[in-house]
Amino acid sequence: NTVVAAIVAQTVRVYAMFFVVSSAVTVTVKSSTAGASLTGAMAFAANGGMVLDPMGDPWFITISGGAFVINLSGAVQLSGYVLYTQS
Repeated sequence: NTVVAAIVAQTVRVYAMFFVVSSAVTVTVKSSTAGASLTGAMAFAANGGMVLDPMGDPWFITISGGAFVINLSGAVQLSGYVLYTQS
């Protein structure tokens, strides 16, 4: 699931993120759909979630020209927001 689309020669810098999943699922954060994983696989129970507060430095930086992607192990609703810059 592409969260922030890729732009040629630009990176995505994620400064804060919040999400909740509706059912049990494994979540992996990636740079581009076929790109490098930025996290390992993280298991969440139903109604589980993650909060990454802004701390000054970005939590994640994609490869140049890469999209910010959240892969799910199944067809589960994920709701939340991402605070990012792209340059």
